[in-house]
Amino acid sequence: LLATMATGAIYSINKIISKSSAKKNLLKTDKGKFYNWRYGNIFYTKQGKGSPVLLIHDLNPAASSFEWEKTVKHLAKKHTVYIMACNMNPEFFHKIIVINPSNLSKLSKTPNKRKNALKFFIDTPILGTMIYNLVYTNRNIDKTFYHNYYYKKHLVPTRLINAYHEAAHIGHSKGKYLLSSILSSYTNINIVHALKKINNSIYLIGSKGKPCNEEIIKSYLSYNPSIEASYVEESIYLPQLEVPEKLLDILNLYLNPIK
Repeated sequence: LLATMATGAIYSINKIISKSSAKKNLLKTDKGKFYNWRYGNIFYTKQGKGSPVLLIHDLNPAASSFEWEKTVKHLAKKHTVYIMACNMNPEFFHKIIVINPSNLSKLSKTPNKRKNALKFFIDTPILGTMIYNLVYTNRNIDKTFYHNYYYKKHLVPTRLINAYHEAAHIGHSKGKYLLSSILSSYTNINIVHALKKINNSIYLIGSKGKPCNEEIIKSYLSYNPSIEASYVEESIYLPQLEVPEKLLDILNLYLNPIK
């Protein structure tokens, strides 16, 4: 009986968190559309006119198109800008620009029994959701920005934290399935072979404040010397939010080269 009551209480708390996180309605969908993919609906927006630019946000349960709100209008002055719309045809990707690329050694890690057990637990309907909700509280998201995302830690806006919190709990906290997949290495893929063979123009943009970033970018260059790299000062992980003007200077250089 006590176990049943405890489970019911946890379920109710999970429902309350899911509803309360979206009260501010910061992630509005009225200015975009949904693409019906076989694994779910993908929200995307389209702005501006000109050569197409596709912006993809970070692979994180709390990430969303909000990540690009400070840069999209500037890019839309010369380009047709899509956020989170994707076509896998390689002919459409003439230039690939990656901001703070992942460590290649981490991308090569694969699932194992321990990781699969963790994934199974997080994927459970009630206890797994509770753990996920404890991970993605406003306070923990704020700590992540303070320690890992922002260079000028005192300038993290409350609205940004609220948007990330709302994104994490959209769809009754279904972001937990992404979290469990990330933690169990199911979102990893070894790209070294592709990196050696790819013929597209590739540009890497690294934040100077991110630990080991120069070593990570050098590892990419070691496999493909034709890759170009630039660095952004006074940022750690999300220069598109913290120093959008500095990032735009580099993006415009790559997207609109002087002929």
